[in-house]
Amino acid sequence: MRRVALLHAYSPFNAGDGLLVEQAVDLIHEALGAGLHIDIFASRPDGFAAAGGPDVEAVGTRPGLGGYSRAYLRRLARLDEYDLVVGVGGGYLRFGTPVEAIKAWLVHMPQLARAARAGNAVYLPQSCGPLGPVSGPVVRRLFARAGTVMLRDDRSVADCSGADAVRTPDCGLLGLHRAELPFDEDAPVIVGTRALRGGAERDVEEVARRLAPVDGLVQSRVGANNDEEPTRRLGAQRLYSQADLGSLDRARVVISVRLHGALMALAAGHYPIHLSYERKGFGAFSDLGLEDHVHNVYSMPIARVVAQAEVLAHDPAARARFDARVASALPWLAQRRSEVVAALSAAGRSRA
Repeated sequence: MRRVALLHAYSPFNAGDGLLVEQAVDLIHEALGAGLHIDIFASRPDGFAAAGGPDVEAVGTRPGLGGYSRAYLRRLARLDEYDLVVGVGGGYLRFGTPVEAIKAWLVHMPQLARAARAGNAVYLPQSCGPLGPVSGPVVRRLFARAGTVMLRDDRSVADCSGADAVRTPDCGLLGLHRAELPFDEDAPVIVGTRALRGGAERDVEEVARRLAPVDGLVQSRVGANNDEEPTRRLGAQRLYSQADLGSLDRARVVISVRLHGALMALAAGHYPIHLSYERKGFGAFSDLGLEDHVHNVYSMPIARVVAQAEVLAHDPAARARFDARVASALPWLAQRRSEVVAALSAAGRSRA
């Protein structure tokens, strides 16, 4: 049985991160076929193995009071014995704040360093940065040695210049299939948020107040990434999970601070507006042809966001234009998925 290492995962209880792992596993199987054993290297491994089936094993990568686990160190030291090494899509190589930098150096940099030595690594589309004066040269050097590195936004490509990275859409967009639903003109707008710095949380609350009544969307319930309390402060009548949103039989307008909350809403047939707190959101909505439906959550034009939501909620012609723009992006996204699968297949064959 061929063995694959899937690095840099977070937790299946954050729906966005869980989606990225699911997409990575699908891409790996499409590239290499069945008969694989996949080791998922995850900060919070609980739940990944159960969701992935009998040929998936998850190992924790976060150091505890006693340091790293022996199981993790053993697998990491033997990373070059895997038939394929894959970095999951995401935004884990961030060094903008001291806390981000510490997490990146302790949890993710050891994995990147070993992947760079393995010789058969493929890093799925991610955002990388901001990079500091110490981390920047190290990350660029390791990327240059790692093999195939894909980045999902133009700022990351610029930050990683010299690493020969490929600009590629977010994994949540690769091979996107969008459900077709009738629109529910009587239902309120759904708003999903998370903890934010500065006064941005109050701005999201103001958007919800102007659109009231609203329902809420909770993507993550993991540790400091638990969205439930910030979403309750919006005054939401009802809280939906991502699974709840995917099971609705009528489309809604969804305003989401989390990117993959917006992308999963889009796939389920809804009409998302994204209030982005990172560079990744602008790359994804640009790839969809929806540049005007993404706003910087830290400097957003509140009145414009509210007006945009009201137009989508009440104007069938506006929804038709939205649908047409997404439909025109789908063939290109499917082609990019084929290119990603080809890169995984080539890297997997290099050890055959």
